[in-house]
Amino acid sequence: MHRQEMPFNSDSLLAELGSLPHASCYWVGYSGGADSSALLYALAQLRPRLRSKICAVHINHGLHRDAEAWEQHCAASCAHLDVALHSLRISVPRTTGEGLEAAARQHRYQAIEALLGDGDIFLTGHHREDQAETVLLNLLRSSGVDGLAGMPRTRPLGPGLLARPLLAFPLRSLRAYLEAEGIQWIQDPSNEETSHDRNFLRHRMMPLLESRWPDASGRLARSAQYCRQAAIALERASRARIEQLNPHPQVLKLPEPLDGDLDLGLLVRQWLKINRVPPLPAARLAELLRQLRQAAPDSQIGTRMPPWQLRLFDGCLWLHRRDAPSAPREPRPWSGQDPLELGQPCGRLELSGARRWPDGALELRFRTGGEQLELGTPRKHRKLKDVLREQGIPPWLRSQIPLLFSDGKLVAAADISLDVDLRNWLTDQQATLRWTPSDPLLAFARERALGRAVDPAQTLG
Repeated sequence: MHRQEMPFNSDSLLAELGSLPHASCYWVGYSGGADSSALLYALAQLRPRLRSKICAVHINHGLHRDAEAWEQHCAASCAHLDVALHSLRISVPRTTGEGLEAAARQHRYQAIEALLGDGDIFLTGHHREDQAETVLLNLLRSSGVDGLAGMPRTRPLGPGLLARPLLAFPLRSLRAYLEAEGIQWIQDPSNEETSHDRNFLRHRMMPLLESRWPDASGRLARSAQYCRQAAIALERASRARIEQLNPHPQVLKLPEPLDGDLDLGLLVRQWLKINRVPPLPAARLAELLRQLRQAAPDSQIGTRMPPWQLRLFDGCLWLHRRDAPSAPREPRPWSGQDPLELGQPCGRLELSGARRWPDGALELRFRTGGEQLELGTPRKHRKLKDVLREQGIPPWLRSQIPLLFSDGKLVAAADISLDVDLRNWLTDQQATLRWTPSDPLLAFARERALGRAVDPAQTLG
């Protein structure tokens, strides 16, 4: 007898559901296969004991010649059970660069997420062997503790929750339940093709492991539970460390030393996860960490994760979207009488305490290169790029800073740096120039610059 093997039936399913929050509606991912059929039929048997609505979702990718027949089978089964079935047809692009199976999974979950309401729970039929195969696949992909933790039992999905209540049950228990109840299920022939990694593990490797170590899938699943506990502990520790290092959600100050109390790779992975950015592949993360450890203070280091980009600047990793809107390029006159709306991501400029600028209107522009500011006493011309660098503005954000010119002379880089004459005029007028970016990362850069002003202003609000 296999260790801790539980028979599957409606009562054992009810016990698993008991640890989940109350569901407004249970949505069952129903392919017609053995695992999802056992889940749906057992759940339907529980209907008199549940206070939740039950619905089923069938995804037809149209990738198999029998896809229509499978959909009809699912429709007939749901009609027999008096369960509402939502059949979704999804076309999977074959040119995503992530593989057909991964693309299908992504589109499937996106479609299901759109169905869920607040308090709904989406149930999948993943069982113990699925978990064991996932752990082995992740191990062979050099995954860390998160990957070795396998599939989580629950995770957020849109406004609801995704739950896998069958992870403790082996497939043979599910099939025994179906046979005892006289329930027919679909056999997908593609599941026998060992050209797929998961099928190779299922049909070649797992039987060999089971012949030597009985209940190998159960042992792997239990190891996944232990790794899940370790992953949770590491996540809590890394989140606490990130809070100490995080001046802004999209800016991570690198710890000193780089590999101190927690591994730098763990911190970067968790930071990306907090920002809901897909994880970096292991090889690219390792290369990024190698470069960070060897970086000189002015090194240009970064990596792209479309639409995101990760860059090193001034001892921090900055995360920004490469598809973010850019500042308008055309010059615009401004008298200062009314706020100047700059649009995304630049926000607005406004002057308070004075009616208008002296000597007519100023002109709004953005950087083209070579600009200089007249700063300090005695007066000294400084290159704008040097001033912004000393104030901690990353190079890729400098083009978003509004510049003000008077008679062709640069007099202000927003409210970050002002030339001598403009500053004196603001002081005399008891006036304030204020820039309010609409982009949070740009607003953070502004605050950072004001705190490190090369020529501190006394007239900024």
